[in-house]
Amino acid sequence: MEATAVVSGHADRKGIAADLLAEHEDPEAVAQITVDALRNVQDYPRTFVDELAPLSSRLGFKRDSGRSVLRWLLEQGGDESVARRCFEQLDQKSAPA
Repeated sequence: MEATAVVSGHADRKGIAADLLAEHEDPEAVAQITVDALRNVQDYPRTFVDELAPLSSRLGFKRDSGRSVLRWLLEQGGDESVARRCFEQLDQKSAPA
């Protein structure tokens, strides 16, 4: 599946990522969509975590662990700088005030 064809003209990439995984599409293509969206700051890591959480147990992760699914997708996408930035943002938002 061509990642650009899937997302052309669609701003809600986190929803597309979750939908494609739910439909058993190629995880590498979904990973590229996810990395592209987060690299270009078209979406935020927390929104991906929330959208991906319901799929986590079906994908072999702890139930409701959208964070684990996001980490897996970012690893598949191969852009360590995007992954690092995303998890820094997630860790910063979850840290006690």
